Amino acid sequence: MEAATARLGRRRSDRRRYGSGERRLALALLSPSMIVIALVAAYPIGYAFWLSLNEYSVRVPGLSRFAGFDNYTEAFRSTEFWDAVVVTFLFTAISVGLELVIGLGMALAMHEAFRGRGVLRAVVLVPWAVLTVVSAITWRTIFEPNLGLAPQILQAFGLPGADVVWLGEEGYSLGVMVLADV
Repeated sequence: MEAATARLGRRRSDRRRYGSGERRLALALLSPSMIVIALVAAYPIGYAFWLSLNEYSVRVPGLSRFAGFDNYTEAFRSTEFWDAVVVTFLFTAISVGLELVIGLGMALAMHEAFRGRGVLRAVVLVPWAVLTVVSAITWRTIFEPNLGLAPQILQAFGLPGADVVWLGEEGYSLGVMVLADV
């Protein structure tokens, strides 16, 4: 009995160690993309916050004066602001509720066996396939040997590779496929 308990305890600790290693690896692999996302999101949010603390003129470039939290106190006292908040919450609640009900209904309908189920599934799933095809065509156009954007840019900067058939030569096509998946 004690041996079985000891083995069970050892397995749990092995799983914890193995799981924590996987978690560290996942964090290490995710961190570069999360940093980029944070930077891409942080600058507009920070700039919007800076603008909110200033009296800023859109009509007259460079006309700006630090206002502190005066803009916020004015907004919170305004009835238009609170009307906008109410309308925003109503719109959000109604749209999310409708999307939830329609999505759940579509999922249940596609799960049930009935005449026309294949047509319903096609109507729902074809747009996903179309987006994939459009993405593939876009990448093919970018790497078109004579008129594509990538060869034109390389040629404009005098870099090698402007005359390469990117999607036709073995060494380049895999790199382009990997780039398209990113």
